[in-house]
Amino acid sequence: MKRCIFCGKSENEFDPKNQWSIEHIIPEALGNRNLKLDCVCKRCNSGLGRYVDNHVVNSALFKLIRQRLGIRSRNGVIPNAFSKGEDQYGNKVRMDLDLNPCVVPRVTTEAVDEKTTKIHIVAATKEEAENCLRKTLARKKLKPEEQERLLAQAPNSTEEVSYVPHIRYEREMDWNRFYMEALKIGYEYAVCALGERYLEDETAREIRGVLYDAICGKFEQECPRPKQVGLFPEELQEEMAKLQFPSPVHLIGMAHTIDNGLIVLISLFGDWPFSYIVSVSKNADRYPEERSNRINVVPIAAGKTEQ
Repeated sequence: MKRCIFCGKSENEFDPKNQWSIEHIIPEALGNRNLKLDCVCKRCNSGLGRYVDNHVVNSALFKLIRQRLGIRSRNGVIPNAFSKGEDQYGNKVRMDLDLNPCVVPRVTTEAVDEKTTKIHIVAATKEEAENCLRKTLARKKLKPEEQERLLAQAPNSTEEVSYVPHIRYEREMDWNRFYMEALKIGYEYAVCALGERYLEDETAREIRGVLYDAICGKFEQECPRPKQVGLFPEELQEEMAKLQFPSPVHLIGMAHTIDNGLIVLISLFGDWPFSYIVSVSKNADRYPEERSNRINVVPIAAGKTEQ
């Protein structure tokens, strides 16, 4: 009987709002359209997206790569890694995909005396500043004629300033989130390659337990580093650097170890900083047909993701 590879429930055990879904082994938001599973329930799929995939695909580094490659999200939008920054004067600045900066409107108030309040507005254009002032005056519940009087005075106190913004971006990276994503990819690829019998593997049970905790949101605040995941060794990194492809790709495959283990090799975007080894079994003899070490090339689609 078909069961979800994370929660273990069959369709008969699903609640009325649950159903089977399509799970992308490498996240669809990273351009994978081909490598999929159909044995993940909708609830577990949603948990993976929220608590595992989201931290990686929307990280500053991957947003930058997705922007460079033009990989669109489900709503057809290319992510903007530079959308929010701060200039040398403390103003919030947005950048469009062509790297054109625009100051985010900012309104501050200062009490001059008991009857007078000074309103200071920073905006990209006079029109935008005027709209901000209208909204501010409306919130103060002034009479319409008083609002118009103050708006009429505003141009006399407007100052235009042109400057080259020095934009600063602050980003925090939790590398354990990337290791957790690699664990998810490695586990799902092992299920895809080895079939349902892999679910009874001792290592598979351990991995499934960790990922189910992630699906349930237990690592939302702090994510541990999974013990089954490591980085490519230096000699493998050197070999990877020699590989050439006409367009960006992901690489994934399975290999034996000298101590009778099975590992999944993952290289996102074919780039060694995002290349991981996931130990998926300590008993390769259970899978005698998996004797050939092979690497699969996963094309990266840059268009809008499927609905």
